[in-house]
Amino acid sequence: MKRCGLYIFSLLFSVTEVLAAEVPLLNKAETLYQSKDYRQAAEAFSQALANTEDTALGRRYLLRLGDCIQVGWLEGWGTSDTYYAQVLDQGYSPYLLQAFRKWRASYHGNRHGMTNAGGAPSVFAPANEFYNSVKERILRTIEDRLKEHADDAVALAQREG
Repeated sequence: MKRCGLYIFSLLFSVTEVLAAEVPLLNKAETLYQSKDYRQAAEAFSQALANTEDTALGRRYLLRLGDCIQVGWLEGWGTSDTYYAQVLDQGYSPYLLQAFRKWRASYHGNRHGMTNAGGAPSVFAPANEFYNSVKERILRTIEDRLKEHADDAVALAQREG
């Protein structure tokens, strides 16, 4: 539990790039998401992203945009895995492992469908090799972060997660 508390504490302070003007927009977007108004939430996250694109907070907005598309079945926004993949391609962030997990599920579901039935594992072997190569790249990015910031609680938690 102590590690989880450190993770949350560190995560909260990893978003220090937040400008005072961003807080109301973030609150509005999260409120819309929680009330299941996914289209309006996506628009609010998109608007917020314009000012924070190359920050940890911007990566959070990308994840939430993907969530809106995934949960709300929004048309005209592309696929959710596109937004998750953008987070994966931007280097280290506190949301990297979360982005990988969301991307992997969304990418697979959009291309192969989702099932919990058995089936021939060999059918998905090429896809699994691809997913594993992406995960290895993510883990290397996290390890590189830890080489420079050995006490980064979020990176440590991502490595263990």
